[in-house]
Amino acid sequence: MFFALVPVVWGEERVGNTTWCRCGGCPPMPTVSESICCQEAGLEHVLRGHSCITVECTFSILCREVDVLEVAMLSLKDVRAESLDLFRLTAYRQFTLWARGHLGKKNRIPIPACVVSAIRAVFPSPEYRGFEYAYIYDDF
Repeated sequence: MFFALVPVVWGEERVGNTTWCRCGGCPPMPTVSESICCQEAGLEHVLRGHSCITVECTFSILCREVDVLEVAMLSLKDVRAESLDLFRLTAYRQFTLWARGHLGKKNRIPIPACVVSAIRAVFPSPEYRGFEYAYIYDDF
């Protein structure tokens, strides 16, 4: 059996299309850093052979269930208001904790586009900020 290797493109060519998606669940994203598929993100330990991380049962439980997210908010001491925005942000944190472990303060890794899309489908917002790297400023 012969498999053709598809070159991975990491530049501006990824923006606005899904040619880079390997799972079939990624939407076009507005930036290069957000244009990443779960199949290329080093998540084999949580993919467990699934074609897309969003069909994995644990993903749905941890990142899409309101009751689970409410408990996560309590553990993060992040109970400000019960808004869809807070649920969405907590779902992103839950995914990162499950898939990557605790990263530490101001350490951020882009979340695969399929995950972002699946979470936004459950907890929508009229306005999204997108992924931003944390900037560390000197306290001097």
